[in-house]
Amino acid sequence: MSSVTGIFTNNSKVIETEELSKLLYSFCILLDHRGQAGAGVVTANTKRIKEPLKGRGPARGSVPFSQLRNISDHTTFAGIAHNCYGKDRFLERENIHPVPVDSRTHDMYVVSDGILLDKNKRREALKDAGYKFISNTNGAVIGTTLAKYLDDGADEFEAGRNLIEDTYGAGGFSAVFLLRNRNTNKTKQIVHGKKAAN
Repeated sequence: MSSVTGIFTNNSKVIETEELSKLLYSFCILLDHRGQAGAGVVTANTKRIKEPLKGRGPARGSVPFSQLRNISDHTTFAGIAHNCYGKDRFLERENIHPVPVDSRTHDMYVVSDGILLDKNKRREALKDAGYKFISNTNGAVIGTTLAKYLDDGADEFEAGRNLIEDTYGAGGFSAVFLLRNRNTNKTKQIVHGKKAAN
């Protein structure tokens, strides 16, 4: 039980970073009951994805707004946030979302909720294919699965469709991705809808 939040605007209609940060922070506070092991936020402008701000414990204490409003430049058009649920009271920092995703073609972060049924098997297959994992989470595995589709030549639509067809959660799974294509220098977002297990 966690929460995922994504806020996206048209690239040509960027909004003040402080305003977007207020919205993301408000969602983190509002959804704190969904997970109090950690919380995090990452934003992007039209040129790059910024370093995430995240911390252990409930959102109110781990993501202070005074820091949150400084994680991007003057304007931004996208951001994702997460409240982490964990069996441990406090998660290790690398397992707090948003988590970075290894990709040869994109800079990418993911926030997710749900249990990926074949997490360990899929993770090992991706490691055999040369992908590295910083985080030991379902989100890191599903994010790297998307990254492999993109690295193999699929566009964002095809990669998202393949991801939906190829992954199953224990009752349902959802994820929001923030990604920047290193070749075109364009930042985009992909939302992965929930799907019941087979």
